[in-house]
Amino acid sequence: MNSDYLDLEQAFRADVRWRILRAAYISRPTPLTERILLIALRSADLSVTPLELQRQSAYLRDKGLIEVEHTPAGVRLSPTSVGIDVVEGILPCPPGVHCSPVN
Repeated sequence: MNSDYLDLEQAFRADVRWRILRAAYISRPTPLTERILLIALRSADLSVTPLELQRQSAYLRDKGLIEVEHTPAGVRLSPTSVGIDVVEGILPCPPGVHCSPVN
């Protein structure tokens, strides 16, 4: 694979991570379901698979930006206080997440 392709893939993942974090932020205090998030990402013309969504959610969880709760009804995502501070611009955007200004 050439480096341009890898750069595009990395940028895509970073953008998906931001959108996951932002969507979890917008849905609070109600946790966001993976199913609803997948529909929203696909409606934004992002070809995200359920596996890709799980991988990127796990990445954000490992960074301490979201909490992932497994329930009988499905997986639910909520931002942590650190995730909220990142979305609001109080904390800097961590590497691996492509933060966009909040309007």
